Amino acid sequence: MKADANRVERGEYVCENCELVANSDLNAAENMRATVTESLMG
Repeated sequence: MKADANRVERGEYVCENCELVANSDLNAAENMRATVTESLMG
């Protein structure tokens, strides 16, 4: 993930790979959840 490079405007995140458009804070929270879940399973 490219943190600032993918922010179109304040609060909007667009993924260059899959073109997902999401709220930046929601995207960050999902990335943290995925990291924590993976570390608990691994």
